[in-house]
Amino acid sequence: MIKVVLPGANYFKRGNVRNMVKANHDKIKKIRGLNEYLQSSIKGQDHVINLISPFLCRGMLDLCDEDRPLANFLFLGPTGVGKTELTLQMSNYIYNSDENANNNTANLYRFDMSEFMHQDLVKNLIGDEKGNPGRLGKALKNTNGGVLLFDEIEKAHISIRDIFLQILDYGRVTLGDHNEYNVTKFFIVFTSNVGSGRISRAKDLPYETLKRAVVTELYNEFRPEFIGRFDEVVIFKPLNFAVQKEITKNMIVKEIKRINKKFKVSLTFDNSLTNHCQKQGINTISGARKLRSAVANSIQWAVGEGLISKHGVQENSQIIFDAKTSKTLLKGNN
Repeated sequence: MIKVVLPGANYFKRGNVRNMVKANHDKIKKIRGLNEYLQSSIKGQDHVINLISPFLCRGMLDLCDEDRPLANFLFLGPTGVGKTELTLQMSNYIYNSDENANNNTANLYRFDMSEFMHQDLVKNLIGDEKGNPGRLGKALKNTNGGVLLFDEIEKAHISIRDIFLQILDYGRVTLGDHNEYNVTKFFIVFTSNVGSGRISRAKDLPYETLKRAVVTELYNEFRPEFIGRFDEVVIFKPLNFAVQKEITKNMIVKEIKRINKKFKVSLTFDNSLTNHCQKQGINTISGARKLRSAVANSIQWAVGEGLISKHGVQENSQIIFDAKTSKTLLKGNN
């Protein structure tokens, strides 16, 4: 749980503090549940959540500098360890009025920087002199705040990085259409795979030691003034076997819950399904990136076969993985 720490006694008059707390009652209540929500959604990265939560807290309470973004983060780590997913869940929790809603991305603006590797593609992001604001300008023009996610920043053309210096430092940016845009109401997240090899190999290295080594690699890729503008640079650890299994179970539970609600049934599953999905969806190259589709395909295959069978989907059937046929199926559905 985050403790909301207000400035010293001489900074506010007591009455003003009471008024501020009253005005922010709903926000404070939500902040108190922030860590629990993120840790239940993202497994194996509690250290990251603990590092970024204080900055999210300040941003949600409008305590930060009015001339800078609400917070700036650089997420480092191998593919499929939760960098993008944490950003999605962070946006979902902060900007969604219904805490139980899933995957609300209305206030999340994601930019895959591999799409802007070449000079002639830069204008697609930042606009041009003809008045086209580009994808970034359109996002900033049509909203009053949210989360900006720039995935795999190292793949962007080097000219784009100067634009990011403006965003991170001044909270405003002049794009290719010569218009100035305000980003002071945004949380900004950059992700990068720089140092991933070192992170994957150093499983037992203390976090701060690992971070120093990875940041050294960062300085070979980015200018010091760029790195220095982040509120927090965090390292996502590779997922160990136990965490992988926990993530797999959570995804299976979520998908079966969706199926049960839609078809008004009470399906369950056993360890054979968990083991199968974990094996199919997680590997050393892509991490857990393919897990969601592996879970969905495995469960939907079994339910689909059941629906078109002469028996239909029977109440209290169990989804299992049958090693003999190498298929998922509904046990008790015969």
